[in-house]
Amino acid sequence: MSVRSGIAAVLAAIAVLLVGLLTVTTLQKSTAGDRATAENRRAESITLAEATRQTSNDLTRMVRLYVSTGESRYSDYYNDIIAIRDGTAPRPVDYDNSYWDRVLVKGDGDVRYGPPASLLDLLRAANITDDEFEALGRAKQSSDDLAELERDVIDEYAATVTSPVTPDQLPRIYALSNRIDDFDYNRRKDDIMAAIEDFGRRVDERTANDAARLNDRSNQLLGIQIAILVLLALVSAAAFLFAERRFVRPLRRLGEVSSEIAGGDYTRRADTSVGVVEVDQLGTSFNDMADAIQSDIERRRAAEQAAQEAQHAAEAADQAKSQFLATMSHEIRTPLNGVLGMAEALRDGPLDADQRDAVDVISTSGEHLLTVINDILDFSKIESGMLELDLQVFDLRRCVEDALDVVSPKAAEKRLDLVCDVAPGTPEVVTGDRGRVRQVLVNYLSNAIKFTEHGDVFVLVTSTPLDGDRHEIKMAVRDTGIGIPPDRIDRLFLSFSQVDASTTRRYGGTGLGLAICKRLAVLMGGDVAVESHPGLGSIFSFTFVCEANADWKPVPRPDVSALSGKTLLVVDDNETNRRIVRISAEAWGLRVVDTGSPYEALGWITSGRHFDLAALDYLMPDMDGIELATALRATAAGAALPMLLLSSVRRTSSQAKVFDLVMTKPVRRAALLDSFLELVGGAKTGADGHVPAEPSQPASELRILVAEDNIANQKVAVRMLRSLGYEAIVVDNGVDAVSRVEAERFDVVLMDVHMPEMDGLEATRRIRRMPVDRQPRIFAMTASALDSEREECLDAGMELHISKPVSRNALADALAQVTPSGVPMPAVEIADAATDVDASGAVIDLAELARSVGDEGVVEIVEAILDGSEQAIADLDAALERGDAPIVRRHAHTIKSNTAMVGAATVSDDFAELEALAKTGDLGDAGPIADRARAGYAAALDAMRGWLAEAGASS
Repeated sequence: MSVRSGIAAVLAAIAVLLVGLLTVTTLQKSTAGDRATAENRRAESITLAEATRQTSNDLTRMVRLYVSTGESRYSDYYNDIIAIRDGTAPRPVDYDNSYWDRVLVKGDGDVRYGPPASLLDLLRAANITDDEFEALGRAKQSSDDLAELERDVIDEYAATVTSPVTPDQLPRIYALSNRIDDFDYNRRKDDIMAAIEDFGRRVDERTANDAARLNDRSNQLLGIQIAILVLLALVSAAAFLFAERRFVRPLRRLGEVSSEIAGGDYTRRADTSVGVVEVDQLGTSFNDMADAIQSDIERRRAAEQAAQEAQHAAEAADQAKSQFLATMSHEIRTPLNGVLGMAEALRDGPLDADQRDAVDVISTSGEHLLTVINDILDFSKIESGMLELDLQVFDLRRCVEDALDVVSPKAAEKRLDLVCDVAPGTPEVVTGDRGRVRQVLVNYLSNAIKFTEHGDVFVLVTSTPLDGDRHEIKMAVRDTGIGIPPDRIDRLFLSFSQVDASTTRRYGGTGLGLAICKRLAVLMGGDVAVESHPGLGSIFSFTFVCEANADWKPVPRPDVSALSGKTLLVVDDNETNRRIVRISAEAWGLRVVDTGSPYEALGWITSGRHFDLAALDYLMPDMDGIELATALRATAAGAALPMLLLSSVRRTSSQAKVFDLVMTKPVRRAALLDSFLELVGGAKTGADGHVPAEPSQPASELRILVAEDNIANQKVAVRMLRSLGYEAIVVDNGVDAVSRVEAERFDVVLMDVHMPEMDGLEATRRIRRMPVDRQPRIFAMTASALDSEREECLDAGMELHISKPVSRNALADALAQVTPSGVPMPAVEIADAATDVDASGAVIDLAELARSVGDEGVVEIVEAILDGSEQAIADLDAALERGDAPIVRRHAHTIKSNTAMVGAATVSDDFAELEALAKTGDLGDAGPIADRARAGYAAALDAMRGWLAEAGASS
């Protein structure tokens, strides 16, 4: 017997039993349905009997009420009952036992009627038996006989009794009442009830007989079901035993053989003499497969080897791609840095209108090219999966304000208001990737300013609590720009995609910025979203998940008790701006009165209303802030009123001379508090034309730490800081930088990246792990302009990247963003160095350096470079001879920075190439590059010695 025929027989038997079981089950369901039908017939029959009884009782009640009251409505109701019973009148929809009770109380005005249906018709429709019909028919006949008597009483009463009733009519009424309550009347009534009771008894007998019959049938079917189930169990057991002997056991043995082969014993084979055709065929096929396993494994191993080689090749290609991008970035940025640097130098010189326009075009084009390069390199880094988050504790509001500072010059050019609001309940200090949050926010703000010609750009920060200390932070940027058509929104966050070609031509862009933003938001556990209406503006938002702790606090704010109870006047036509100032000022204890109308504010002051200080917007319709302030100064109450100007555009001192202080939007909350405290503390009113907000020299109270290992770069930094009015403490490695920040409070650290012992990136990471109230601002100062290094700086926790050679203006702008802590700064101590030299050359350009640090500073820096040059070349050559790539990279980086500082661009590029090669770890091709760089450096040193000799002779 084959497995197929055995299985077929078992399945046939099971199928027959299942069909039988299904048939019996169907009959059981039918029996249950018949039982329910019998019960329904009984209930319907009882309902009809009750309706007959109730109809007789209602007739008796109506005739008695008529005789006792003489009201005709009871006679009418009596006739209605007869008509409804006989089917000559419509039957009320809700005609139940209490129907006439309701009619007697409320009348029949709101009764809904159905079609006529006589009692006999209802009896026939109820499908009752003939004897049941006969019994209930007798009850109706008796009711009809009684109705004739009741009708006679009604007719006689109507004929003999008048209204009102006279005394002589009372005996007649009494006699009629007795006729409907005497023995004969009650006997007839009892006959009706007896017939109804007989009907009920017959119904109960019929129902009981049906139930007994159906119960017998149900029990029989249940027995059949049990028998079928027993047979089904027996057949299933037989099938199981059959399968176990003829199929399962051979397959189990086959599985054991498979396990042994999988364990490496390729000599094992399956038994092909089981006696079951199908199993024997399976064993034969299995053995054929086992015979081929060895060759298959060998082929697979060969394929795995090829795959590994391909993977190594792909990784090498990816590394080559990354190195190529880094090299190309350097090669593009080096000349671009020169273009932008020279454009900045030209802009500072005397130019006519056409020349200045040409320089502006050069700067704009260069900055656009730099943006394109940054976007491409950023996207490449994300695509390769090399981007990691740098989690650190940071001040959320300060992060947003820093982003606003980055874009504020562009907003000022277009006269756009920048406004920020942090919703109540949002954590002040969180842990997350501060650099990536700011990167996304700056991209949103830049786009908003780019596509907005007038109005404002508003940033709203909100928080949604999650589980534990986790929060979802949402940052939304709303603008009043051109908006986006609904059918184009889905293209916004795609790579290399713009809304349309015309937008690309007008506004530029690679189409990568928003794609990068989306990738970063998702990486931080959030997402991006956009709402837009063409012509009205857009709202771009992103979310990220962070942690907050109640113990984390931002830097303590100054004592605000001096503001308590003071009254502040705020005048700004922008309601959002007023609301932001009002919320902050009220939190500091100020009473705030605000208005969007300069004329209303002028009216308040003129009428003698008292204010302790005022904050005025500059750009307002009809009357700007300066005109309003001038008008206020002309009044008695406003002449000495301390006033603050809040402006989206920079004003000159002469224009803003009527103000005590001037602030440029976006206004930082901390800076606004400082301004209010200064106004209340007795700042000058501006009557003498002095504007403290724009000093000719910056205040020197900033505590600055310079971390730089290169002596010449130290001198450049110190000279440049002194020219700006600052002093600094200098350390030459990252370890000392971390130690000084742990021991002392600094406002800002100017951090080099490549330093011995500990580089600037690791030093920054360690500083960012310190308590938030001890963390200074950290600005990177490095000779590398590669975007990868810029990203490394931001990822590590640095807030700004200043490329060397450092521009004095760039450094001044950076330091202007720092709020001083008020701790005095000690004088700096840096050892001077000098060397007597007497050669000449023409491969350097010291003009830019002189503009930054002055002639004395140039002499000091050139002397420092010459003093360390011999040792620098010796150390570089020794490292090249040893093949020590990290040391070669460090010394090449130092010489690259020095030569760039003195304008030896070609020499600096040669050492930059040597540094990039050392970064790969392979110095095999370093010989020619080092020879070229060494020769160029020698020429540059000769040129510096010659310049120094001439400078000494001229002095």
